[in-house]
Amino acid sequence: MALLGIDIGSSAIKVAAFDATGRALAQASRALPSVVSEQGTVERDPDLCWALTCAAIRDVVDALPTQPILGIGVTGCGNGAVFLDKEGNAIAPGILAMDRRARKYVDAEALPRMQAYPGQLKWLLQWYDDLHDGHRPALGSALFWKDYVRLRLTDGLATDFTDAGAGGLLDEDGCAPDAPHRAVPPIKSSLETAGYVTARASAQTGLKAGIPVAVGCVDFEAAAIGCGLQPAHEVSIVAGSWSINQSYSDRPARTGEIFLSNPSVFADRWLLLDGSPNSASHFDWMIRAVRRSNDFAHAAEQAARHGPGNVIFVPGLFEGGARFSGLQASDSIDTMTFAVMEGVAFAHRHHIDRLRDAGVAPLRARLTGGASYSPLWSQLFADILGLPVLVSQTSDIGALGAAMIAAVASGIYDDLPVAQAVMTANFAAFHPFGEYEQRYARYVRELERAA
Repeated sequence: MALLGIDIGSSAIKVAAFDATGRALAQASRALPSVVSEQGTVERDPDLCWALTCAAIRDVVDALPTQPILGIGVTGCGNGAVFLDKEGNAIAPGILAMDRRARKYVDAEALPRMQAYPGQLKWLLQWYDDLHDGHRPALGSALFWKDYVRLRLTDGLATDFTDAGAGGLLDEDGCAPDAPHRAVPPIKSSLETAGYVTARASAQTGLKAGIPVAVGCVDFEAAAIGCGLQPAHEVSIVAGSWSINQSYSDRPARTGEIFLSNPSVFADRWLLLDGSPNSASHFDWMIRAVRRSNDFAHAAEQAARHGPGNVIFVPGLFEGGARFSGLQASDSIDTMTFAVMEGVAFAHRHHIDRLRDAGVAPLRARLTGGASYSPLWSQLFADILGLPVLVSQTSDIGALGAAMIAAVASGIYDDLPVAQAVMTANFAAFHPFGEYEQRYARYVRELERAA
């Protein structure tokens, strides 16, 4: 038997199958391009998203000819929007969370549990209503990306509390819609069955009709679930396109302390998150744009031999503020590369310190995302954080988290803690032994100077 996890990311679609112990059986992915304009819009084609999802699902199904799939879970990048008519057809290009078209509608005081930004569904709905009233087909629904894919699988409209919370759609307690918009679908528990694979979706994907599909959750909590994040004294780090740093708590943080306090898939928890677009994407930039290479592992090894010298790198490529401090003519490209790796880990440490200020007391960290693929970088995280760092041996952590939710929704496990305990993958452990407090203090000074 198998469980399918579908992860609709901001730049790629990942589909992975796991057995009931969490062992990976098959995986497929597709790059999903987006179009960025000078006006700050970030869009992609919903129909192409579905077509590529179908292709990835079919690859996994074809790789498992004798394994029946018993349940499906979906996760995806938070916020942005897919606008549909009343028949479920896309009536505009899909929008991603980095989009800035709705910036004039943002009201920071309206969202006390989070830092408001233009790509949230709350503001995009206001933008759509103002701009398109009477000029396009009547708006039937506005969906998050995972919910759009699940609609195409099941014909059922729904979202969940994690996506709705991050989208600014819930009240201060995170329990009910706040001034619900007519286009927002019913908000359900992530662990419910939202529907079943239809005959039409079966023909498109190769899945058997009738497989239950769980409601699912937003991608950052799917990563927390998939990596086995525990509710006390742990932080989950996703070092990918974004710097995501999160921990479970029994209460939300105070307004303004961190980026987001979000209702969790677990009914008795909140997920506290602090982050920024200052993570492993900076290493990608360094390798591709500066080193003119695609050999990430070799670049990391070469950089580690040289160390950072006197150079400090402050991330900020996507906020207009990245810079090297202390760079001299004698410094090599390897020194610069190591400084970028170090600067990314510093940025995560800075966010985790903000979580500490909000009451989180981590004793260890669980690292996922691009940085976790490098043992050298994983060790650097342990040294800079001053914490043991656990790195999962499963690469598709978000899809695994979605599959765990599917295991509960389909009745294989009674609840999510049980599914998590059984299906969490093996980890490599990295223990801190480097002394980084002085260099981190210098990084903080450079960060404050840049601000």
